[in-house]
Formats: sequence, structure tokens, C-alpha cells
Amino acid sequence: MKKKQKRWCRKRDWITLIIVKILMIPYFFIKMGFRCRSTRLRLDRPYLVLCNHQTFWDPGFLTMMYNRPIHFMATDNLFTNGFSSKLLTFFFGPIPKRKQ
Repeated sequence: MKKKQKRWCRKRDWITLIIVKILMIPYFFIKMGFRCRSTRLRLDRPYLVLCNHQTFWDPGFLTMMYNRPIHFMATDNLFTNGFSSKLLTFFFGPIPKRKQ
């Protein structure tokens, strides 16, 4: 009997993904003419996506391209902004990173 894999994503990660896609796909399509084909990843394993972050919109573009939630790395400055930091941490679960 195959052992069931523990899922690494929380339910709110999936809900956030759906809400972000519903809000951002029309914006990217109408305003920027962005079109992409979604990449289907297997849900039973984690992946590491490396991106050269060129613009403010890159995390949104990456979110559109994958069929599962992405947890981004963020510098420790993001975690010191009070209430907005708590909201971002709750909904997107960024992985903290120090610049030093």
C-alpha cells in the first residue's frame, strides 16, 4: 500500500491562489497583454522555482504560470511593516531571508 504524502500547502494557500488569479488575470491580460500557458506540476512533491526578479510584477506573473501556490522568499524588511506584514505573511507565507 502506498504511503500518503503530507501536503505542504495549507487550505488558505489554495484559496489565496484562486482569489489572486481571479483578480490579476484580467488585469494582466487587458492592461499588459500578458498571455501564458499554465504549467501543470505534480501535487505530490515540492518544487524550487528560480526567477531573476526584474520588475515589481514578476511574482504575479509567476503565480499565473503555475497550478499551485508559490511561497516566495522575501527580505526581512517585509516583516517589519506592522499590520501589512502580518497580512502578507498570513496570506502568502513568504520565506524570510536576511540581506547580510
